[in-house]
Amino acid sequence: MSDSPPSFPRNRDLFVKDPLTWTIANEGVSSNNVEDLDTLRYELTTFVCEGEYRTGLAKILQGFLDNLDREQKAAWVSGFYGCGKSHLVKVARHLWTDSPLPGGHTARTLANLPDDIRDLLRELSTRGKQGAGLHSAGGTMKAGAGSVRLRLLGILLASVGLPPKPSRARLIMDLRDDGKLDEVRGHITAAGKDPALEVAHAHTSKPLHEAYLASYPHYGNPAQAAQALRAEYPSKVDDISIADMLAISRRALERGRPARDSRPGRPGSFLPCTVIVLDEIQQYIANNADLAHDVQEVVEALSKEMDGRVLVIGTGQSALTDTPALQRLMGRFTTKVHLKDNDVERVVRTVVLQKKEEAKPVIADLVSRRSGEIARQLKSTRIATRADDDQGYVPDYPLLPVRRRFWEQVLHSCDPSGTAAQMRTQLRVTHEACRLVAEQPLGTIIPADFIYDQLANELVTTGELQKRFQELVEEQKRQPDGPLRSRICALVFLIGKLARAGVDTGVRANPEHLADLLTEDLSDSATQLRASVPALVQALTDEGVLMEIEGEVHLQTTEGAAWESEYRKRRASLLNNEPQLAAERGQLLSKSIQAALAGVCVLHGAAKEKRKVSIHHGMSPPAQDEGLVVWVRDGFQESEGAVIQDIQARSTLDATIHVLIPKTKADPLKNALAAARAAADTRSFKGEPGSDEGRAARAAMTSRQAGEESKIAALMGDIVRGARLFLSGGQELNITSLKEGVEEAAKSVLDRLYPQFHLADSPNWPTVWKKAKEGNANALAAVNYQGDPHRHPVTAAILAEVGAGKKGSDLVSRFTAGPYGWPKDAVDAGAAVLLVSGHLGARLQAQPVKIADLDQRKIGQADLRVEQPVLTAVQKLKIKKLFQSAGYKFQPGDEAAVAPAFVGLLKQQAQAAGGEAPAPAAPNPPVLAELHGLSGNDLLYKLHDRADDLTQSLADWRSVADKIDDRGPNYALAGQLLAQARDLPDMDALTQTLEAIRTNRSLLDDPDPTATVLQAVSSALRGALAQAQTDHADTLAAELARLAAHPVWAALRDTDRAALLREAGAVAPTLPAASTDTELLESLKRRDLRGWRDLTDALPTRCDLALAAAIKAAEPKARRVSLPGATIHDGTELDDWLTEARAKIEAALEQGPVIL
Repeated sequence: MSDSPPSFPRNRDLFVKDPLTWTIANEGVSSNNVEDLDTLRYELTTFVCEGEYRTGLAKILQGFLDNLDREQKAAWVSGFYGCGKSHLVKVARHLWTDSPLPGGHTARTLANLPDDIRDLLRELSTRGKQGAGLHSAGGTMKAGAGSVRLRLLGILLASVGLPPKPSRARLIMDLRDDGKLDEVRGHITAAGKDPALEVAHAHTSKPLHEAYLASYPHYGNPAQAAQALRAEYPSKVDDISIADMLAISRRALERGRPARDSRPGRPGSFLPCTVIVLDEIQQYIANNADLAHDVQEVVEALSKEMDGRVLVIGTGQSALTDTPALQRLMGRFTTKVHLKDNDVERVVRTVVLQKKEEAKPVIADLVSRRSGEIARQLKSTRIATRADDDQGYVPDYPLLPVRRRFWEQVLHSCDPSGTAAQMRTQLRVTHEACRLVAEQPLGTIIPADFIYDQLANELVTTGELQKRFQELVEEQKRQPDGPLRSRICALVFLIGKLARAGVDTGVRANPEHLADLLTEDLSDSATQLRASVPALVQALTDEGVLMEIEGEVHLQTTEGAAWESEYRKRRASLLNNEPQLAAERGQLLSKSIQAALAGVCVLHGAAKEKRKVSIHHGMSPPAQDEGLVVWVRDGFQESEGAVIQDIQARSTLDATIHVLIPKTKADPLKNALAAARAAADTRSFKGEPGSDEGRAARAAMTSRQAGEESKIAALMGDIVRGARLFLSGGQELNITSLKEGVEEAAKSVLDRLYPQFHLADSPNWPTVWKKAKEGNANALAAVNYQGDPHRHPVTAAILAEVGAGKKGSDLVSRFTAGPYGWPKDAVDAGAAVLLVSGHLGARLQAQPVKIADLDQRKIGQADLRVEQPVLTAVQKLKIKKLFQSAGYKFQPGDEAAVAPAFVGLLKQQAQAAGGEAPAPAAPNPPVLAELHGLSGNDLLYKLHDRADDLTQSLADWRSVADKIDDRGPNYALAGQLLAQARDLPDMDALTQTLEAIRTNRSLLDDPDPTATVLQAVSSALRGALAQAQTDHADTLAAELARLAAHPVWAALRDTDRAALLREAGAVAPTLPAASTDTELLESLKRRDLRGWRDLTDALPTRCDLALAAAIKAAEPKARRVSLPGATIHDGTELDDWLTEARAKIEAALEQGPVIL
């Protein structure tokens, strides 16, 4: 069915330019390395100077004019591959110089330019006429060789007709400046040779050597001329400096240079207004920081050092801020132009898709009538139909905006770096697509898979498309429905190339999205295609052409086919292995029941005790002590009738809950189990493949396994939902869900399982525990009990169970199980009440503990035992007084728990009443040993019996300890002072007395034996210290008198003399404090008696040092001379020494006065 009105029967009739009659001259790829005039004419006439192209061109031109004759600001043009960067800068380069073209046209007359751009170009021409004209150069850095400087120079030299090698260019410029160029060329031409070729081989060209000799005869012969050329113009130049690059560039560009001695910078020489286009800089730099630095250096030099008349334009995929390498260029390329998607759209719409005015309403009407089909394209993906697409349907027809976005994603995914120069651009692809549907009626649109045929061969070349896949796509054309099968496979490949990491488009190779992208007719025939795609996809999958992975299809590989064969073999084998399938089915049923009953529990009685339900699955009955049990039996293993009969035969007192799983869906379950196991075994057998094909095959098998496991889960859910529920005796319960039914059944059998539960059924046991922890003897009042604490049913049962001894955890295990089922809080609280009342005692790690130190975890670890007998209140009062007399603090009711620690305190007090010599030995009364071996009430009874004796002993021990603390420090002080007095007379007797006190341990004797020793030694030391101080003062006075007699010293001021003495250390020391024996000891530690003698003996030497310093200060040239050392045995040796000393002194005297 056709939507075409009579005036527009075909799509080609809609276009301003018939896609079948015009071609793209440059194949949609602009190059700055090729100068073809026909291509240039096409690029100029199709240049769309709108949007960012216009803004960018204006920025570049205005920026140059604003900075003319100053430092120029380089420009950076960025944008994704195919956006027209190269096209823009190439057009800009030729508009700059208004390049002439055949037929009397120029670049500016061919291009359709807005007025503001033309005004800027006219201003540029005016500034060129005022100077040395206009010039442009362009190329790619990758096309050259050598360093960045050599590559840039090669582009520039080629633009002025010079060889790109600097040495050859210099040769021609030197000949030119010497006026010899035409002469040399004529000589070579006369010899029948091409001057350009001979210059290129300057070192080996005999015609050039002869022509050079003819122009410069002073070289004498051709060999000398050749040698001069090799020396001046070397063939191999690995690199040049920035300065040389600038010098050669200036010579090449400057105009009006009449003589060779006219060098750069000469007044009257001019540089033309020059633009240098460096295309694809980013591809050249990649991530090389060194190359980025070199580019930065070159651009900076050209911008600063070329009189403000050279502008550099660079291009790259990314903005300068996008990569670390490009960030280095930010300071140089300050004029930034970024081309966007809408700029490319504008070019494509203008050059390829422009419609006739009268055709636009027709297309708009078509879009309106077929809006439903258009809107459903790739719904819910990131490239689906958008609100702003309404403005694009007419200008983009016959390409839907959704499919244009799809193509952009495919192009970027197939060549993310944009380095594949042969990759066709959107301009070219769109033109070819329009040619495809040109003869088709209105309503025929470009299918998304069209781009595959445009890219396939190139993708095979670049490795993005496996040759096997290309052959697979082609093979489908020979099958029934071949064209559509082939297109599906091609589209599956393209979708598989879309990026999933980062920004995922959401497009998937499933039947819905494939049909969206394959539709090529907006009429009703689109419905037919949508109906046929799912069946074809399934057929291709079944045939092994495609493989399904997680809900979408991929092209089947050779490796994938091998995996498929292995899977089918294993599945057939498993279907015949009933025991293995039965085992797996039983495991899955058990897991499904566990999942269905997960978290089942019931609250029992007023205590709301949680009763967990355990699951027992199998033919054998559960153990009797398993608690609340659900016995699961299934009809796959047993006869359902036999199971029901067994349930009916059981006692109605039996608390077991019975679940019967009927045998249903056996065959579907068997098939799914075999398929899932076969997929898993295939994955295990094949292992982890190393190839991309193998990994894809493994992913497909994983997807298949997941699908079969989903089927199994669904079947298991249906089977479990059909379960039947019984109580022992045969009563069947009606249930809506298995979990709710089991919970209700559990409530009804609790009394069968725990007939003694009512004795402890209260929610207040935590309160009992809390009050017992506080020592409250009436804690059971919280559960409405006022009698003796050991007669409550719970405490009485605990007391009977403890007997000779039990761990707290054993009690919990006993009473939380049947027939009791008591709450753990009840058991813990009951034990705590008995600990408070004294009927139970507790130990942790063999140490007695009190209830205040136990929590509900520790009471389970404690060893409990029955205490006999229980102390009376009067007895406890006497023990309390004993504790108080020792200053021992405790909480009433904790006597049994703290008694062992009190015994430890008694031992400490006894030890403090003695010690090391000279103190007496510590007492060790037998009662302490007796107490150490007791605990609990036995210990309390012993403490009660010996309370009076222990109270008196405590008082005696404290008195002795105080006396030791009083006399011990004086004994130690006397010993330290005796050590300081070791050189004084009569000290040996005192030392012997002190030793006798230690030996006899008579420290505490009366009168105090240490006092006499301490008084005698301190008195002797004070006298000796006073005498040492007097000796020092007398010696210092004598030395100062000696100094005063020296004329130099006498001439000094008092302050100078004092300073010299301080510096030499000849001053009176501060007198130490010695009023107490402790101060005396500290003073002697700082300077003992020997130290005072040494200080006094050093005074003459120190005074001599002060005098020497005074003499040196008085006579600045005076210096000290050290006499030679020697050992003299006779007069001859003495004469020799005197001669040597005299010579040394005389030599020093020549320099000034001498100090000996």
